Amino acid sequence: MPGYVIGNFLVYSVINAFTPGPGNILALNTVTNYGWKKGRPLFFGIFSGYYVV
Repeated sequence: MPGYVIGNFLVYSVINAFTPGPGNILALNTVTNYGWKKGRPLFFGIFSGYYVV
């Protein structure tokens, strides 16, 4: 794998980790209102969406 691909991935990972995207805000809101157990399916859905992209 070329080095620029790894570099681009690392830049994307750092930016994605420190910026609140819509999935992070929705997850925070869901866990705050309904608790961890009811928010778990949402986490799996967000994870699946990121995996597909």
